[in-house]
Formats: sequence, structure tokens, C-alpha cells
Amino acid sequence: NLLPPRTIEAEDQVLCRNVTSLNLSYFDGEGWVEEWDSTADANSLPLAVQIDIKIANRTISGTSVPQERRLVQSFAMPCGVWAKQEEENPDSAQGGS
Repeated sequence: NLLPPRTIEAEDQVLCRNVTSLNLSYFDGEGWVEEWDSTADANSLPLAVQIDIKIANRTISGTSVPQERRLVQSFAMPCGVWAKQEEENPDSAQGGS
């Protein structure tokens, strides 16, 4: 490409208003973990991702305390890989003797 590279200015976009907390968890095949570094394990994806989000509702008339709604949803990753795959035992592959 002979054209000079262009710098594209990113625009802020609001996806959801009044979010009070957002937590992501990742399922590695054995349990839920709080962090996932795909570069540490051959660019693998978790088997599932769990989203835990709390959103403040508008205050209900007569109260000054905003109400919170919580949503927890898990999503299976169709191309996820077990993080800890057992190595095949060479003796069992040959049938043993």
C-alpha cells in the first residue's frame, strides 16, 4: 500500500449507563478465575466467560437511595480450549507390555 497510514480518532461510546460494578470471570475447565491471559497459553480462549454487572436504577419516588439491579450471565466459548490438557502417557499409547 503506497498511501500514508491514517490515524483514526477513537470516539467515546456509552454502552450502558449507571453501571456500578462490572466483573468478568473465566472458566479454565477446572474452575472460575478472575484473570485470563491468552498470550500465556498459546493464544487459547477460556471455555466460558461469566459477566457480573450491577446497574443503578433511578431512585424510586419517596426514597433517596438508588436501587441496584444485578445480572449474572455465563457464555460458553465455542472455540475455547481446556487450559490444562493432560499429556498422553507414551506407555498407554503403545499398549504397554
